[in-house]
Amino acid sequence: MTPRRRRTRVTRRGWIVFSALGLLLIGGVVVVATGHSGPTKVDSSNASDTRQPVPTTAHVGATATTTMTTTTVPPSTTATTGQPATTTTRAAVANSTTTTAALTTTSQPLPVAAHSCSASMSNPNPIDYTDDTVNITSNVPDAPMLITKYYKTTTSTDTGQTDSGGSAVITFYDSGATPGYTVQVDVSINSGEASCSTSFTPH
Repeated sequence: MTPRRRRTRVTRRGWIVFSALGLLLIGGVVVVATGHSGPTKVDSSNASDTRQPVPTTAHVGATATTTMTTTTVPPSTTATTGQPATTTTRAAVANSTTTTAALTTTSQPLPVAAHSCSASMSNPNPIDYTDDTVNITSNVPDAPMLITKYYKTTTSTDTGQTDSGGSAVITFYDSGATPGYTVQVDVSINSGEASCSTSFTPH
């Protein structure tokens, strides 16, 4: 005689418990999948909303527990005008450099005046065998000078020196000059550093 199998009967209460466990398991899987779907993006354009909840999931047995964690996002460093602060700083430095370059000038040395002199005779028509004087002005102070007189038949020289203002007076004795002949007088100061000339005509 074949023994009869004992049939396991699930009561109504057992079905409820079994269904609840299944739903909890399914819910835990969904929560876990949702929590690992990707990092939560924080919208930095809204400076006032700096806290975004980040869900974390703890799975214990068949029960899924969700914990909300708050992450603080630092406020944006964008200036009020919408331009980064570094851009403003670089622009200020560039403007400062341009202003400094515009104000910087190069001084040029003043040109040095060329040396010069002028000469004149105290008496342009002297009598022969008398004294005559050459008056000299120049911008060469305290310098030696040479006076050369070109007569009709000879040439004679006299020497002197300019004073601290560049002036000089040379007096010479005129003897044996040809009456009516114009004698040229050349003046050379400091070996030609400045030169000039004058003339006289004896009678």
